Amino acid sequence: MYKVPISAISPNYSLELRDIQDFVAELGPFNGQYAIKFPRNWIQEFLKHIEQLQPVERQAAKSMIERVSLSLIDTNLNYNSSLDWASNIQQHTRSSEYQSIVGDALDPSPFKSWVQALPDIRESKVRTWKFSGKWNDYFSAIEPLLLMSPAAYMIDRYFDPCDQNAENIITSILDKIKGSRCYELHVITRPSRFNRKFNEQNNSVKDHFTTESFNIACRKLNEIFKPRITKDRPLIFHFVKEDNPGGAFLRMHNRYFLTKYGAIDFGQGFEIQSQSVPQMDAYIVDKEHHKNLCMTYINGVGQHADNLPKRQGIAYPLQVLSHKVSLN
Repeated sequence: MYKVPISAISPNYSLELRDIQDFVAELGPFNGQYAIKFPRNWIQEFLKHIEQLQPVERQAAKSMIERVSLSLIDTNLNYNSSLDWASNIQQHTRSSEYQSIVGDALDPSPFKSWVQALPDIRESKVRTWKFSGKWNDYFSAIEPLLLMSPAAYMIDRYFDPCDQNAENIITSILDKIKGSRCYELHVITRPSRFNRKFNEQNNSVKDHFTTESFNIACRKLNEIFKPRITKDRPLIFHFVKEDNPGGAFLRMHNRYFLTKYGAIDFGQGFEIQSQSVPQMDAYIVDKEHHKNLCMTYINGVGQHADNLPKRQGIAYPLQVLSHKVSLN
């Protein structure tokens, strides 16, 4: 089960351009809800359907195809092409499984039309929630973003990749992205968090790496994670040297799951806690904030070695040391 609401919507749901505009305004990564890609060729069927529109409206609808695509999540449900959409979805519908079910525009029965379902879809947005810290709490929230994006970024200044819970989370995500459209997992943290418990016991916690200590860290990361990756799915660690409080350079605070298509703010990070009463907060990141996060972490941290042009108003890192765990 996904944490965010999921609807089942026929690719023939729309009567006019306004319906398509409402679709992309209410669904997708910045809205915290999606529709299933049922059938698997949903986009192709949708493109055939909008051929009915007038040329200007049809062109406007086609300009929104990427946003429509980002509002859909993959499904393994079988589709019988000899039956219509309504008959197919009826075979797979369980009580309360979908937030809304929207039928064909001209004959939506036995389901609602898009116009009838739209108020419910608008009311069902989930932009923030509390969770107890179990692994499933994280994965049910990040799965739509994770599986549609070419790369995913876990950003947490307190994340120690040598901690057993952290290792389990990374391993679980690596397992989930096998065969998906996600080809890279990035972890962004600080040098002082690496192997924290061991270093505390030996009174050797440092806020930066020396060449020797970084080489030791790379060997340790290879030792832990090489057995867990596949050839075409590398795991990249970025250790950020933060600025002092009040400085102009990057100082991490909030913890994010970030992709080029959207982000979720996990207030207390990615720690597995399993609280009896949910007390951890998560938030869907809005579009403008997401742009800032992409420039800071995807460009500024993930591509720091490329020396990309810096933009005014973005806090870039003082230094980043990166290590790629791969089988190549």
